[in-house]
Amino acid sequence: ARMEASLKMKFWPPASNESSGERRALAAQGLDDQLELVQNLAKGIATGEYVTPFCFGLCSSDDEVPHDVRRSISGRALVSTPECGFEFRAKSELMTLGGVAYVLAGEDLRSVLDEAGIAGLGFSDVDITMGVSLNGNVLFEAVGAPSYDNGNTLSFLGSDLLLGVTVEKQPSYKRLRLTAGMSADNSGKAFRLRDIDGQFGLSVHVQLEKFTTSTSAEFKVTLPIAVCVENCEDPVKRRDIYFVGELGIEFNPTPQASGDIMAAGFWYNAFGMPFLHVGDMILGLSIDLMTMLPSRLVVGGAACLGTAGNCEQRQEPYIEARAYVGLSWKTMQDNFFIAMVSELTIGGLFDVFSDFAPGLSQVKPLLGGSILESGIYPYDESKCVAGAELDMDCFAVVSLAFIDKELNFGNGNVVTIPSGVQLRGKLNLAGWEIQVYFKVDERSLVADVRMDPIALSIGGFELLKIGERLENGHVVGGARFYMAFVALPPQAAIDISGALEIPIIGASGSVAILLNGDEFSFDASISLFWGILTSRAYASWDWGFNKFAMGLEGISFGIVRLDELSFAFDKADRRGVFKGEVSVLCIAGVSIEVGVGRSVDDAFKLDFSVSATLLGVTATVSGYGV
Repeated sequence: ARMEASLKMKFWPPASNESSGERRALAAQGLDDQLELVQNLAKGIATGEYVTPFCFGLCSSDDEVPHDVRRSISGRALVSTPECGFEFRAKSELMTLGGVAYVLAGEDLRSVLDEAGIAGLGFSDVDITMGVSLNGNVLFEAVGAPSYDNGNTLSFLGSDLLLGVTVEKQPSYKRLRLTAGMSADNSGKAFRLRDIDGQFGLSVHVQLEKFTTSTSAEFKVTLPIAVCVENCEDPVKRRDIYFVGELGIEFNPTPQASGDIMAAGFWYNAFGMPFLHVGDMILGLSIDLMTMLPSRLVVGGAACLGTAGNCEQRQEPYIEARAYVGLSWKTMQDNFFIAMVSELTIGGLFDVFSDFAPGLSQVKPLLGGSILESGIYPYDESKCVAGAELDMDCFAVVSLAFIDKELNFGNGNVVTIPSGVQLRGKLNLAGWEIQVYFKVDERSLVADVRMDPIALSIGGFELLKIGERLENGHVVGGARFYMAFVALPPQAAIDISGALEIPIIGASGSVAILLNGDEFSFDASISLFWGILTSRAYASWDWGFNKFAMGLEGISFGIVRLDELSFAFDKADRRGVFKGEVSVLCIAGVSIEVGVGRSVDDAFKLDFSVSATLLGVTATVSGYGV
């Protein structure tokens, strides 16, 4: 939702000839305007998007009276804060040289341009977008129709001419694109010449791209056609399939001829099957004119199982899958791959096909709940927003790309492919579940794996158990593995918890590693023959070194056993403690504890304790000094 607000301000005192009733009415209207502004500002903050009219120059204060287009710049502005970024978008019905001159320098400069006959030159229906993200991406786009005489647009074959410019910058990629073409035809019924965004019809563009190690240039002609397949007479409910054809020549560095065709939209009841719907297809091929061999291939599409209505609105039950791949023998950045699927379970398949074969609904109850729930799920279902527009959080995804990619098929179907390698999803096998998120790119690495406990058994004998931790020598919970590293600014986080149990020989072991911005800890232990032999190693500290501990336990050297060797320091107690304990065949043993610190009056303090054990008899000596 985009919340709109208009900034209106009134100043008092009113003119002396106004009656007290008129003054009260103006005051009430002023309060209403201020209340409306506050409400819309609050809504804009809540939604992250704010839309407001704007006007610079000679502007009209009356909503019914238009602004002086010769001496002003006006329109509507959208400010939004998408994830990890900022976007500003402005639309204006008319921007002229005279209006810009008046805003920047006043009437004197505008008059000079007017005398030269160029003050009325400008652009109509201007759309400007500027975006900045925290990962270093910058985007500027502007589209408009050249105009003269303060609003009369240039036309060709009955359509307005349009000019556009795009400047895009990513950490490893820069692009400049100039576009010229005819405005979109939105009047046709059976078919219309228009692109997915509804801006251009037939168009040509020139594009320069610079990557880290290469530079390319291309010239391309684009012909978009929207074919109506349903409700063609209704401009609101009509449904189109977009076919976009492109022919061009690219220099990268040798000349290549390329041809692409994309079908955006869905073919419902494909091949006469009421449960199958396909669409959002793309096919592209480039040929190196020097060798006459293919240099690039792009292919992919989408399929959906379910009723046409459920697939169109993405309402349960339905199953949607998409796959796209780009291969380039010339430019590494043109290589990419993505495969994605919505929730796909055995129970979901029964629900989908039960709409066409009602008998399946009688078979479904015969299967157990854990069997029906087996399948593939999105990584985090709580983030999925079901609806007609495609939401990447509603899919399990595996992808590979060298730069950020975006495939825009219109009607809310935008497939985003982030740079790097990505795998995210959840797998359920008869009730056992594993959840995986993995992403690595040139700036960061994140791996997060959670799983249910694993138990392997044969003939009723438990052979192996894997889980999160040990309690009383038995595995509890599911294992966890989390790692995150960011290059700039340098950051790291690790959380690993795992435990293993082999009941048949009484063996178990566990490991726990934690690393974050506050502390680091490591704890590993192993137990053999039902606890007869046990060993443990641990270490922990915070980054301010207010607390520090490390030690070894249960290390055997023949008949001699190191029961404990540790050191701990606590800044709050102003004391460090060293402990050591050794035993021989559980018959004799010696333990030592030494503490070093400072007292309340800042005096140096030493305390110690020595114990010796022989055949169950223990003697202890202790003391301290300041």
